[in-house]
Amino acid sequence: DFFNNDRETLLANLPAYMVKNVKVYEKTKDSLSRYERERNFEGLVMDVRLKREYNQSAMGNTELGGGTDERYMARLFGMKIHDLYRFSAYAGSNNVNSNDQVMGGYYTNIDDGYGEKKFHYAGLNYNVDEKDGKYSVSGSARVQASKESNSLFEAAEHSYSDGNIFDYTGRNSLVRNFSVQTGHTFTLFQQTPWVMTVMPQVSYTRSTSRSESHSVSSDKSLGGFLSGRMADDFFSPELDDTISRMATNRMDSRERTPTHRNYQSLKLDKQIKFKHSTDLVNISGFASHSRDVSEMFNIYSVDYFRNSTLPSDFRRQYQDLYNDSWYCMASLNYLSFVTKRHHGLTASLGYTMNHTDANDALYNLAQLEGWGAESDLPLGSLPEGEVLEAAMDYRNSKRHIRHDNSYKAELNYEFSVKDFGFRAKAGYKVDDGRLTFLQKDNDAHPSR
Repeated sequence: DFFNNDRETLLANLPAYMVKNVKVYEKTKDSLSRYERERNFEGLVMDVRLKREYNQSAMGNTELGGGTDERYMARLFGMKIHDLYRFSAYAGSNNVNSNDQVMGGYYTNIDDGYGEKKFHYAGLNYNVDEKDGKYSVSGSARVQASKESNSLFEAAEHSYSDGNIFDYTGRNSLVRNFSVQTGHTFTLFQQTPWVMTVMPQVSYTRSTSRSESHSVSSDKSLGGFLSGRMADDFFSPELDDTISRMATNRMDSRERTPTHRNYQSLKLDKQIKFKHSTDLVNISGFASHSRDVSEMFNIYSVDYFRNSTLPSDFRRQYQDLYNDSWYCMASLNYLSFVTKRHHGLTASLGYTMNHTDANDALYNLAQLEGWGAESDLPLGSLPEGEVLEAAMDYRNSKRHIRHDNSYKAELNYEFSVKDFGFRAKAGYKVDDGRLTFLQKDNDAHPSR
């Protein structure tokens, strides 16, 4: 149960001189073990016994590294072992694109992105047993921050029947993330008929991304003019005179997107056993809530060159998005086994609810006075109150609310003897759903 059930992590950081012996054996369920999880566990067990002088001990390790181009890496790990509790803590920081997480006893990079990244993280894992086996608690917490920057330049040539078109695109982006997550398991009243398991979980994520991209199109190759100075030419407010004379158009875009997400869940498991019988009842409940809020600020422009008759295009937009979701589930299962007669009977009842409220509001700020192409307002600025409402693009803004219920009842019968088996199942399920779609002059309220 230590380190989120990751026994390999414990063993990888446990010095050999502390171990007295190791036993591996097949365990069956029993009623003699002190703790509920041990009584209910069955399967292969590795029992690691420490020498008496190390039954209560602390240990740790450190890794430090440095390299060229100001590269660095640092890891810290500490662990406290006791007969009744185990604690471990870890922390790390690096700029070598490694999002470290301890898995299977080793540090594993769980990031699959690209670009230049910095990661900073810290975490805690714990497991505590009450001395008389009345309760046990375990859990973990992790906090993490990262910074990712990317620079990209792309050149492409497109062939058409009336000539070739050359596209050159430059893009810079910066993403910052911060997250906190924690989960715990409480097994309570272990020595009573009221034993139950409660598992809460909470997480929060904040992310901010900024990007800037510029592209130039031409019917002539500009490679010779751009060589060695691409970034300067593309990210300057005005194009080089030579390039602007050869280009057909230039497109510029700047975007900023802050995002927040929070998630909470609670799970409850309860098992009722009957004396002098193999019958049992499992009661389970789960509820969760998540809310995602995102804002996108965008400035977009296209300018045409070489005596084009097409007018320049400028857009300043703001998009407000949120998604609020609730989910809950409850189930009741009764299991009856007649071992000698090879019969089994299972009856179950279940209920599931899913509720989602999603909003997508788009605002064309460029149509407001003082917010057009001539404006020098910084990206991320917003007008207030009624002025902002006046800029809403109602045809492309929408909201939907969906609510679903599901009810299920099921009865299963099994019979088996030697190589012969028979199974029968009868079930009944009812689904109830309602959808409310809101858009100017296009509201809808279907249900099923």
